[in-house]
Amino acid sequence: EVCFPRALLVSLILWGILTPHDVTKGWQKEDFNFYSYDMHAVNTACLAIEMLLSRLLVRADHFFCMLLWAFVFCAFAWLQHIWTNFWPYFFLDVSTPRALLWYAAVVVIHIFIYTVVVALSHLKLRRFPSLRTRTHLEGLPSFNDVLIAEAEREQPADSAAEQPTPKAARAATLLPR
Repeated sequence: EVCFPRALLVSLILWGILTPHDVTKGWQKEDFNFYSYDMHAVNTACLAIEMLLSRLLVRADHFFCMLLWAFVFCAFAWLQHIWTNFWPYFFLDVSTPRALLWYAAVVVIHIFIYTVVVALSHLKLRRFPSLRTRTHLEGLPSFNDVLIAEAEREQPADSAAEQPTPKAARAATLLPR
C-alpha cells in the first residue's frame, strides 16, 4: 500500500522537479540514462501493473505509513548532511530561504498522490465488488463475519434454533469465551 504511491511520488519528483533543475544546471546526463529510466519509469510501470492486476486495495487510513516513510527519509538526509555536508536533493537543503516552501510542497504532493491512488482503489473496488468480501489472509473470517458470530452468540437461547452460516461458525471459534 505504500510502494505504488511512493513510486508515483518519486517519479513525479524526479521528472517534474529534479530533471528540470538538472537540465538548467547542465546535469541531464544523470537523469537521462538507462539506470534512471529503469529505477524510476520501469519501477513505476511495474508497480502500476501490479496494482491493476492484483487484489490490493489502498486504504486511506494508511496514509500515515507513507508520510512516516518520508519523515524517516528526511531524518536520514539530515544525518547525512551533518556527517558529509551534502544534501541528496536541492530541495532538502534547509539553509535556503525557500526550504520551508519546498518541504510543504513535498507534503502536499504526498497527499495528492496518495489521494489519487486511494481513488483508483475505489474505482477498482466499484468495478470488482468481489474484492470487498475477501480478507487479505485467505481462510480467515472477515471482520463482518466475526461481528455476526458475536451477535449470534449473544442471542437468547430460544432463537438458537437457527444455524449460523459456516463463516460465522468458524469466526465464533476465534472469539474469546
